[in-house]
Amino acid sequence: MYFIANFMIKKFNYATPGRNGNYNDGDASESTGAATTSDGKADPNSQVVKIVNLLGGRENIVDVDACMTRLRVTVKDAAKVGEENAWKHA
Repeated sequence: MYFIANFMIKKFNYATPGRNGNYNDGDASESTGAATTSDGKADPNSQVVKIVNLLGGRENIVDVDACMTRLRVTVKDAAKVGEENAWKHA
């Protein structure tokens, strides 16, 4: 299977993650949503801050683990996690 995939990628120049420009050329802070204010603190309107707040705050997060397609987060109290509707608007 490896040799077939390798041949097909090279022969037809298929775009795979990390190849052929299928990544953002923009600033890293724009792509991650981790904009900072002039005093070096995280912008309260950034996507990262909104996600942490929807998870119940920094103290509610126990563990963060990444797999191939998802970011898995373990929280202390699931009742503090935001509702589905709030996540859709974040």
